[in-house]
Amino acid sequence: MDVTQEHDELQLRFPVTPQDQQQSAYAFARLSSGGALNGCVGAVDGGLCQVQVPRRNEVKRVTSFSSCHYHCYGINVQAGVDHHCRFTAVSSKCPGGMGDALAYEKWNLSAVADNFPMGLYLVGDNAYSNSNKFLTPFTKPKTKTPSHDSFNFHLSQLRIRVEMAFGLLVNKWRVFKQPLKVRMKNVKKVVYPSQLVH
Repeated sequence: MDVTQEHDELQLRFPVTPQDQQQSAYAFARLSSGGALNGCVGAVDGGLCQVQVPRRNEVKRVTSFSSCHYHCYGINVQAGVDHHCRFTAVSSKCPGGMGDALAYEKWNLSAVADNFPMGLYLVGDNAYSNSNKFLTPFTKPKTKTPSHDSFNFHLSQLRIRVEMAFGLLVNKWRVFKQPLKVRMKNVKKVVYPSQLVH
């Protein structure tokens, strides 16, 4: 699995040039009814990769890997996908007890998105902070008008791509259906290659 991380041609490719970002935005706009949302460069979400309870000599704080939401130990895996549900970026460096918004801020993709040209953005769910560079849906109490409801509908047409990608990944690589039985230093060596070839 180390081989996939050593060869440039086997790396995930997030659109970093303005031309690639515009091409990605065009492809996502075709998924949005009537092209209503036409600046999306990628869809982002976090998933919990379950692991065995980390050893004290492997991590600074064992409890930080405990997810209260899922009642298990894990790694917070942040991922970005394109319009074909292909992974384009991944980060598996944050513990499972960390929320998606903070894990995203610690990921270098957040800095890339902050420098998008005007009108380009990522999309995600309400676990993230809404901004001009990262669009999230209106929450139920704030969905008061038909335009808010319409925005949420069109946004979901784009966000679903990352949900589908995680679903395809877990169903193809059944190893993710249970806690990984590898040392913490090797989790990335399992997660990254599986996203390359899912």
